Amino acid sequence: MHTLVELWAWNKPKQEICDRRESPWDDPNRRPSHADRRKALRRAMIETELLTITRCWWLARKILRLPRRLTQQAV
Repeated sequence: MHTLVELWAWNKPKQEICDRRESPWDDPNRRPSHADRRKALRRAMIETELLTITRCWWLARKILRLPRRLTQQAV
């Protein structure tokens, strides 16, 4: 599993993988850790699932924003 996460993140830009907004004390120039890569992959998978659901079903914008906010907090 470790290798698959690293492979997925191989060509991804650092800004897509690392989100240091929640930890301003952290060095912004530090390379992404494996945990950063794993969280980015998890976030991408959840966003893909949400997009799939919204293409199939019509949902109000208010409902669509809620899972996105929850995803940001959970990951």
